[in-house]
Amino acid sequence: MYTKVIRKMAPDITVLEKACPLFVPLVEEGFKEHHVTQEIIEYYLDSMRKTGIDAMILGCTHYPLLIGKIKQYLPAGITVLPQGEYVAESLIDYLNRHPEMNRRLTRGGECRFLTTESAAKFSDAASVFLNDPIEVEQISID
Repeated sequence: MYTKVIRKMAPDITVLEKACPLFVPLVEEGFKEHHVTQEIIEYYLDSMRKTGIDAMILGCTHYPLLIGKIKQYLPAGITVLPQGEYVAESLIDYLNRHPEMNRRLTRGGECRFLTTESAAKFSDAASVFLNDPIEVEQISID
């Protein structure tokens, strides 16, 4: 998706894509500071580093949690962009341009976290993203 949008906006920019599927389980297992995480970052990003990139988009919700380690590995001067902030800004812009949608949104609601997996495991992983402990209810779908 990013490649398509970037090429549409600036066709002269070269865009490289690199899937990093092991980043997600590393974050979810709490391995952000584990030595294996640095090794996997190096494994995935070595070719990007050697290419001479000047910017990198972290195109997954999990990747910003590794941003410190990723920046340590990349040479100085490479801009690392977590996508979450831009997605949120885009949503705000959309809602400002479409007040009819904004009016349909509820206000002052509550969050309830339900999972079919281990409530403790889900709570641990979600707390990493939210920076706060959360209460989770384990449910069964029959």
